[in-house]
Amino acid sequence: MNLSNYRIVLLDKSHDRKTFDCGNDILNHYFTHQASQDVKRRANSCYVVVDKNNQVAGFYTLCSASMPYHELNDTLKKKLARYRSCLRY
Repeated sequence: MNLSNYRIVLLDKSHDRKTFDCGNDILNHYFTHQASQDVKRRANSCYVVVDKNNQVAGFYTLCSASMPYHELNDTLKKKLARYRSCLRY
């Protein structure tokens, strides 16, 4: 694999999320259905690894903090999706 054929950029509308498949249903679902919503809500930043055709090869998200959902006030809870705290792969 030649890494110079890939670049890391912020997720935007130009990236085709529907065809992405990493082999993990939970991660695929998050990326295709929730990642852009979390970015809009400023809950995290999502970066994608794309090839020279702008095809998504992978993604990762960054969040500046983590708090248990039950500790948030009701206003914040309404803005954020609920996720399992532990995922098994």
